[in-house]
Amino acid sequence: MGKMRKFSASLQNRFIKEDNRLSRFAKNEDGAMTALTLFIFIMMLLLAGLGLDTMNHEMRRASLQQTLDNAVLAGAGAPVGSDDDTIRNIVEDFFEKSGQIENLNAINTDAEGGGDIIATLNSTRVTASAQVDVDTYLLQLVGVDSIGAAAASSAEVRIPKLEISLV
Repeated sequence: MGKMRKFSASLQNRFIKEDNRLSRFAKNEDGAMTALTLFIFIMMLLLAGLGLDTMNHEMRRASLQQTLDNAVLAGAGAPVGSDDDTIRNIVEDFFEKSGQIENLNAINTDAEGGGDIIATLNSTRVTASAQVDVDTYLLQLVGVDSIGAAAASSAEVRIPKLEISLV
């Protein structure tokens, strides 16, 4: 019986020592800031990615809008008497020269009085739109593969008080 009691006492001491180790481990706060620091670092990366992708998106949108504005102004400033196809070709040429022709939406010249190009004797009105999908870099990590950017522009050149004399 004595051996059993000694064995039981040593086993009990061993469990107490293990319990002390676990309680010390649970109470130990060394390295607690590591988890918080890692979380904050990941959040900072996500915010930096959002900023980077937003700036890239705005840069592409501004370039698209500038090209579109220049194109419709050039189209509206076409010589008096230019037909709709000539004006459309001017707008498309601007986009082709800037390397963004695939972003230009189709220009409707078929509708009478309601198309995207309206050329009369003393005025020309040109309307166009374009859109592009901007691929993201770091936002892909959270499932956003691209951000859409759209632009629309309209320009009108008018010659007021046009007078025609027949002699």
